[in-house]
Amino acid sequence: MEGPVTELKPEDYQDIYDREPLFCKVRSHVCNQGQPVSWEEQKEKHDQIFQENKDGKNSLPMPEHL
Repeated sequence: MEGPVTELKPEDYQDIYDREPLFCKVRSHVCNQGQPVSWEEQKEKHDQIFQENKDGKNSLPMPEHL
């Protein structure tokens, strides 16, 4: 990476998150970087979040860990 780097304000994160496609939003709820994971648990969590969103039960607000 080259050039200046600017830390984003939380409201800027929200704007970027709001424009992301559904698969990116689901991924942001499933993935916590730097944490050990189990593929089976991640897949189950992914499918649950995706189905809840599809059923209108979860609007996928921006997660706290972003």
